[in-house]
Amino acid sequence: MDIFFPFGRSRDIISVSHGYSTLDEVLREAALTQERTVRPDFLPQAGSFYRSDQFAFAQAGVPVLYASSGLEIIGKPPGYALGKLLEWNSKYYHKVSDEVRPEWDLSGTVEDLKLLFTVGYRVAQAARYPEWKPGAEFKRQREHILVNRRNELQAVKDNCTAACAITSTLGVSSSGMAEITADSLEGLVDSEPIPCHT
Repeated sequence: MDIFFPFGRSRDIISVSHGYSTLDEVLREAALTQERTVRPDFLPQAGSFYRSDQFAFAQAGVPVLYASSGLEIIGKPPGYALGKLLEWNSKYYHKVSDEVRPEWDLSGTVEDLKLLFTVGYRVAQAARYPEWKPGAEFKRQREHILVNRRNELQAVKDNCTAACAITSTLGVSSSGMAEITADSLEGLVDSEPIPCHT
């Protein structure tokens, strides 16, 4: 989590990366389990997404999620969190006085971290990787990487098949090698497993 607001629990969570990838849906579904809503970046003109730690991954084609604490603080009037945030940024952000304060309420941060853990867990357990949405500026890079990866895996598989053929011709048992290469490559390239048995 890149940014947390120490103002207490919120009814929402902010997705600075909203609209870029299928991680939006994962975050939305996880937020529902906490009865929270997901809101897009409330200050996109600040360019926070392009200055984030996640941006290098996005440039490399990896779908990213950039979330921050919400602004609808439970038990506080509308605008409370935004006012506190603007005050913090003008008085303390990146200054000597930018330090932990005893009056901070981190209960919302704990809830945010649980939410993001749930997102990470669901992504790790999913049958498919997150994907860029159509029109996302990083989608082309991801597609390029996947094509290159598929070509690399096919080349490895072709080399393994050739090695199996050579060992078979020489009368050398290659069953051990065949098991390793076939098992490790099966399903990674859209073709049949390596037929290598002697």
